[in-house]
Amino acid sequence: LAGVYSRSKSFPLFKRLPYVEDNNNIAYKMANSYEVVYDELEELGFETGILMRFNEYNKISLKTRYVNSDIYNEKAAWNIPALKIDLEGDFRFFNKIYFQMHGRYIGQRDSAYHPIVLNQGSLDVTPEVRSLKGFLYLSSRLLYQVDSSWAFFLDIRSNFGSDFSKWAYYQDYNKNFLLGLRYKFDISL
Repeated sequence: LAGVYSRSKSFPLFKRLPYVEDNNNIAYKMANSYEVVYDELEELGFETGILMRFNEYNKISLKTRYVNSDIYNEKAAWNIPALKIDLEGDFRFFNKIYFQMHGRYIGQRDSAYHPIVLNQGSLDVTPEVRSLKGFLYLSSRLLYQVDSSWAFFLDIRSNFGSDFSKWAYYQDYNKNFLLGLRYKFDISL
């Protein structure tokens, strides 16, 4: 268990831009882009982790970080979660089969929401604070090593939760599957 304290004078925050009525189909004026604002950020919290190593190829780790973020000029610490949890594991079976996994929970975080008001300039709209729900991201890989050069693999990536986007209104893929064959080139120059 360790205490965390950090203070940054110019910390970059990703703040969602408003919708502009006369956008002329310009993408960044449709409330789907971000600007970087710099503010003084102070974080106070704790982090902890555990690593269990069974042997050279088999291990599992869990890391947790919780911080309270204070901001000075902006309404909120945009897109900075209070809670992050990481879970990683590497396993080898029968000298030919490898399994790797990575999981990450990103907790609730605040995002800028701009109400759309007709006949009002975008600079006149003050952003409201909207909370994005936490989500869980899992990635795993199963690999079968045929010989020193050839291997078959299966990658699976999944997001869980009702709102599985790191940034507001930027949805990540819910599920990805990748099946493949890998060849290792052994080139000596």
